[in-house]
Amino acid sequence: MNLRGKIPNYFFDYKRTSDILPKKGFFFDTHSHTIASDDGWMTSEQCVRWHISNGYNGFVLSDHNTSANNKAILALQDKYPNILIVPGFEWTTVRIHLNFLGVENFSDEVPWVPTDDDIEKVIKKVKDMKGVVQVDHIPWTMNQVSHLRKEHTHPTREQLVEWGVDGFEINNEMRWYDSKTIHWLEKLKEEGKLPRPIFLSTGTDIHNPMKEWASGWTEILLIEEETVNPDWTVIKKALLEARTKIWVDHDPFIPYEAEQYKLLRKGKKK
Repeated sequence: MNLRGKIPNYFFDYKRTSDILPKKGFFFDTHSHTIASDDGWMTSEQCVRWHISNGYNGFVLSDHNTSANNKAILALQDKYPNILIVPGFEWTTVRIHLNFLGVENFSDEVPWVPTDDDIEKVIKKVKDMKGVVQVDHIPWTMNQVSHLRKEHTHPTREQLVEWGVDGFEINNEMRWYDSKTIHWLEKLKEEGKLPRPIFLSTGTDIHNPMKEWASGWTEILLIEEETVNPDWTVIKKALLEARTKIWVDHDPFIPYEAEQYKLLRKGKKK
């Protein structure tokens, strides 16, 4: 039974928050997908509902190399006023994945094997577009076969900071955790060599909610006056000032959607 793009909406009728999370806070997801991505399973509205169900106050839609569903998902903001919807774009290549946060329409062709110059130029372009640039899941990318065989190389963290990135995704999906970047940034900061604030984030990278679950939440550390109306302008400012705290829960978890799927296959509805 293939439910890609056809997941029943009642699959998302639940509320889940990890017991490690503070009772109050603004929790953000910097990385998610819909069926506009070749490997995405959720419609735009289901992506919104999934984030609400999993305790997020805001999220970025970042489909692979397409802005196709940004307009549709932004149109849902009035229907779901209690969650901030931010358009984005995942620049997906064999060498590196970058997320462009706050960019509604990115139409440039994406090279499959970009040069260092290509990467530096696209970072500058997105910054000129007033977007925020995040480096995605370095350990995942470096674990791919072409990297392990040394056919392709990931840019160094030093290069990426020099080229202007704003933040690094530390936790991705249910298990990929980039502790090296945390230690490296801490060392730079201690030595007074960090050129500007660099935020740390968690990205669910949600594709199929029946197989994947939320394991990380990026808390945006808002000052009191910002809590009144935490729109994208406020969240962007906090990201660029590195006012984030990451919360990670890697305990095994069976998604509610997976349980519903089993019942559906048996002809039942919980």
